[in-house]
Amino acid sequence: MSSYLLDVFQVVALAETGKNAQVINLGFVFLASW
Repeated sequence: MSSYLLDVFQVVALAETGKNAQVINLGFVFLASW
C-alpha cells in the first residue's frame, strides 16, 4: 500500500472515536501487511 493511503486512513481514523479509530487502524494494518 502507498504511504499516501496510509496517511489518509490515519487522518480518517483520528476523525473517528477512539474505538472506531483502533478498529480502522488495525484493519488497515492487516490489509497493508498483505
